[in-house]
Amino acid sequence: MDQTAAAIESAVPGEAGQTQAAVATAWQTRFQDLLEDLEEPDRRAAVEQLQALLGLVRHATGGMVARDGGVAIGGNADLRADRGSVAAVRTGDVTVGNPQPPGPDHV
Repeated sequence: MDQTAAAIESAVPGEAGQTQAAVATAWQTRFQDLLEDLEEPDRRAAVEQLQALLGLVRHATGGMVARDGGVAIGGNADLRADRGSVAAVRTGDVTVGNPQPPGPDHV
């Protein structure tokens, strides 16, 4: 895990996303190999432990992930520009709230 962290931290700017994807693929392969080598009772126990670990990570990060050049914010964000400055936000796919499904009743 230390090597993984070092690889991500030392990634060239603009290539961190590619490094993270490569690391994720390597860890996925490791976990798949581990689970395939275990007998069923041990496999179930390992899966439960991995799910618990994943829950801790989600809790610690608020379930948010920011990629290259991004910032993850848990809670409110107040973006202002004053005294001739410029403020901007660039977003990808964003879902806010609980929108009604499209259909004749919701047009």
